[in-house]
Parts: sequence; structure tokens; C-alpha cells
Amino acid sequence: MSKQLDQYEAENYRLAFQWNNGVVEIIKAWKISGEISVTKLTKSETLALVSFIEGNLEEGGGVTGIDDWVDLV
Repeated sequence: MSKQLDQYEAENYRLAFQWNNGVVEIIKAWKISGEISVTKLTKSETLALVSFIEGNLEEGGGVTGIDDWVDLV
């Protein structure tokens, strides 16, 4: 079974990803201000994002690793 919840701790914020029935929810919580932003992707938007990420994480693609993706969020 794959992960349904994961998170990344940065210096200034926490980035959490939740997967539920094909829908991805991305939550960014700023540590100092406490401000929270939430983005929900539909199933088709999630599939499009997965396709885009897989295509760009392949060797020779434009993005070389997860740290590059975190910087984009």
C-alpha cells in the first residue's frame, strides 16, 4: 500500500500532502505567521500532475530531484 499522507519540513513552513480516493490535497503551513493554504486537485488534475512530474523527473528531464519540486511549491 502506498502512502496516503506525507509531509516535508522546511525552515519556514511545513508542506503536507494527503491522498484520498485519487484526490490530492496540498497543505502549506507557515511556521511564523501560522497562515495555512490548501490546494485540492481533482482526480484528472492529479493525473495530469503525476504525468508532468514523471516526465520531468526522468533522467535528462528539466527537474533533477524532489528539492527542486519543493522550491516550486
